[in-house]
Amino acid sequence: MVRGRKGTKSKRAVAPTGRASSEKRAGGVGGSFSEAFRKAHQWAVAHPDRAGVLLVLGLSIAYLSVYWLSFEGHAFQVGNDFDTLYYRYKAYLLDVMSRQWRIPLWSPSEGGGYPFYGSPFAAAFYPLNLALAVFYALAGGYSMHDHQVFAACGAWILCLGLYAWLRSLRVPVWPAVFAAVALGTSMKVTEAMRFPNAVHTAAWMPWVLLGVNLAVRRQRAWRGLVLIAAGMVMMITAGYPYYVYYFQFLLGPYVALMLFDRTRSIFFFVPEASDTFVGFGRALARVTFALSVAGAICLPYLWKVQTMLSQTQDRGGGDFQYSTQHEWGWCDTLGSLCYPPAAMSEGWYYFGSLALLVILVYAASCLRPAEHRGREAAFLGIALAWWLLLTWITMGARSQLFVVLWHDWPGFAHLRTWPRMNILLVVLLAWLLARACARLQLFAPSSESRREAAYRLACLLGAYALVGAAQWGFFAADYTSDYYTQFFTAGVREYLPPAWFPLHGVVAVLALGVFVWRRGFRGVRSPAALGAWATGLLVLNMIDVGPLGLTQWGGVSGPEVLARRPLNVAQQMTRSLSTPRVCRYGTLTLSPEFNAGVVENWYYGRYVSFLDRSQLGPFLRGRDTTLTRDRAAALVLLGARDGRRLYCVRRIDHATPEALLQDDTGAGTMVLRYTGDLLEVEVQSDSPGYLCFIDNWDPDWTATVDRQPVPVERVLGTFKAVAIGVGTSRVQFAYRPFW
Repeated sequence: MVRGRKGTKSKRAVAPTGRASSEKRAGGVGGSFSEAFRKAHQWAVAHPDRAGVLLVLGLSIAYLSVYWLSFEGHAFQVGNDFDTLYYRYKAYLLDVMSRQWRIPLWSPSEGGGYPFYGSPFAAAFYPLNLALAVFYALAGGYSMHDHQVFAACGAWILCLGLYAWLRSLRVPVWPAVFAAVALGTSMKVTEAMRFPNAVHTAAWMPWVLLGVNLAVRRQRAWRGLVLIAAGMVMMITAGYPYYVYYFQFLLGPYVALMLFDRTRSIFFFVPEASDTFVGFGRALARVTFALSVAGAICLPYLWKVQTMLSQTQDRGGGDFQYSTQHEWGWCDTLGSLCYPPAAMSEGWYYFGSLALLVILVYAASCLRPAEHRGREAAFLGIALAWWLLLTWITMGARSQLFVVLWHDWPGFAHLRTWPRMNILLVVLLAWLLARACARLQLFAPSSESRREAAYRLACLLGAYALVGAAQWGFFAADYTSDYYTQFFTAGVREYLPPAWFPLHGVVAVLALGVFVWRRGFRGVRSPAALGAWATGLLVLNMIDVGPLGLTQWGGVSGPEVLARRPLNVAQQMTRSLSTPRVCRYGTLTLSPEFNAGVVENWYYGRYVSFLDRSQLGPFLRGRDTTLTRDRAAALVLLGARDGRRLYCVRRIDHATPEALLQDDTGAGTMVLRYTGDLLEVEVQSDSPGYLCFIDNWDPDWTATVDRQPVPVERVLGTFKAVAIGVGTSRVQFAYRPFW
C-alpha cells in the first residue's frame, strides 16, 4: 500500500510538472502581453495627449492606407483632375527646384505660355515643397503615387490639427480623437483628394483656430501669434484659393465670438476663469497683427495672382451664371448628412450614421434639465445657426443671401462651385461631435442612473427614426444625384449595393444602442474597456464611410503610377524649340512637346480669343478636325509643324497668322540660352524690323536689345515682339514679375 501510494504520488508529481511547464509557457506569453498592455495603459494615462496624437495618426493613416499602399506593382490612383491640374505641376516644379535651385516663374509648355508661379495648381511657394524637392533628388523622380501620398499627408495634418484645436477647447482626449478622425477622414476630405492643393489648404484651418485660442491668453500668447501667421501663410501658398476665401466665413465669426468673455466661455467644454484671457482690445490687436504679418508676407504673391487671374478667360468675375453653375439644395444637404448618393459630391460631407446619431442624441439631451443645459443649449444654437448660414450660402442662386454677397461682398463674384464651401463644415461638425461625445460622457467612466441611460436609449431610437426614415426614403425612391450616377455608379455599385447606407444605419443604431445599454445597465467603467469600445465604434463608422468615401474619383492602376522618372526640364526647354508643339485640350506637358492648347475657363483671354479667331477652339476639342487654311497657318505659327517660335518680320500689325508668316524675312536666329523665364537669342538681319517670339505676352515680360531696355510689343494681340536693327542684335526676353 505504501509502495503503491508512493508510486501514485510519483506519477502525480510528473503530470502536474508537465502541465505547470505548459501553463508557465502560456502564462509567460500571456503575461508578457498583459504586462506590455498594462505598461502601455499606464503610459497613456500619464501622457494622455501623446497617446491621443498617436491614436489620431495611427487611425487616420490606417484608414487612408488605400492612398499610400501598393501591391505587386499596382496601386489605387485618384483620377479626375489629379494628374492634369496637380501632379504635372508638382513634378515640373520639383525637377527645377532640385536641379536648378530656383522656382520656375513662367511655363512655356501650356496655353501658349503662362505664368507658373501664379498658377494655383503649381503652389510654387508652399513651404513643404522644400521637403518634396529633397525627396525628388534622393528618389530620382516623383511619381503620381508619391503625389497621392503627399495629398494623404494633408489629411493627416488636418486630423492632428482638429485634435489639437479641440483639446485646446478643453475637450477630453477620447471625444477629441473620435471627432478628429471621423471628420478629418470624412467624405468632404476624401472627395478633395483629387485636388491635393485643396486638402493641404484645408489642413491648416484648425491650426489657425488653435492659434486664436492661444493668442487671446495672457500666458505665452506668442505661440498663438506664430501659429496664426504660419498657418495662414501655409494656407495661402498651398494652392487652393477657393478654400482660403471661404475661410473668412469661419475665422471671422470665430474670432468675434472668442473676443467676448460670455461667448468664449460657451466655446470651452470646461469653462476657464476670465482672468486667463486678455481684454477685448488687446486680443483683437494680437489676432489682427498675426493676420497682418501673414498678409504682408503673401501680399506680393497675392497681388500678382490677382493680376494674372484678371487676364484669364472667365476668372475675372462678374458672371453670375458662371458663379452658380453647380447647384446645391436641401435634398443635397439631407443626403450629405445621411445618404450620400442623393447629394452632389462637390459638396457632400458625410461622416457616418453613427457619428450623426451621437450628435442628434446630444441635441435631444439639451432639452432635458441638467447642470450644463444652458451652456450646451447656447453652444448648440450657435453651431446650428452657423451651419444653416454656411449651407444657405452654398445654395447659390436659390439663396437671397448668396445674391446679396455676390453683388456686394469683395471677391465673392470671382468664385464658383460654391458647394465646396462645405469644407468649413468639417471643422464645425468636428467641434459639434467632440462636444456631443464629451457631454454625453460616452467614453468616460460615469455614475449615471439607469433612468438616464433609458432616456438616452429613447433619444437614440428617436434620432434613428429621423435618420432611418430619410435613408430608407431616399433608397426607396431611388433618388440619386447626377454626379453619383455619372461618375460613381458604374465603379461603385459592383461592390457597394444601394442599400449600403440604410443598412449601415441599422447597424450603427444597434451598435450604439448596445454600448449605451451596457454602459448604463451593466456598468462599463474601466477606461481600457471604454477605450476599446470607442475604437470599435470609430472603426465601425469608418467602415460606413470608407467604401464610397475612399474610392470616389479613382480606381486601381498599373505600374505606371509608381514609376519615378527624372524630367530634366532644362533639357526639355532647349529641345522644345525644335520639337513640334501639340495643340490639344489640356494643361502643362512633361515632355518637349509643349502644349499650345487650353482648357475651358482658363488661360489668357487674349490667347483664347486668338484661338477662336483662328478657328482652333473646336479643333482642340476634336469636334471639328478639318484643316482649313486659317487653322493650318495658325498651327504652323504656334510651332505644331517643327517647333519653331521665332520669326523676324518687317511689321507687327498683322491681322492673321498667315499674314505674319508671309512677312517672315528669313533672318537667321541662334538661341544662346533658354530657361523658360529667360530667352537669349542672336539675330542676323539685313533690314530693320521685329523679332517675334510666339509665346504669350504679359506685362511682366521685359526685353533688352544689345543690353539696352526696349518695350515688349504685342503681335496678333497676344504674342511678344521687340524692334531690332540691321546687322547682329543680341536680344534678351526676361520674365520678372517681382522686380
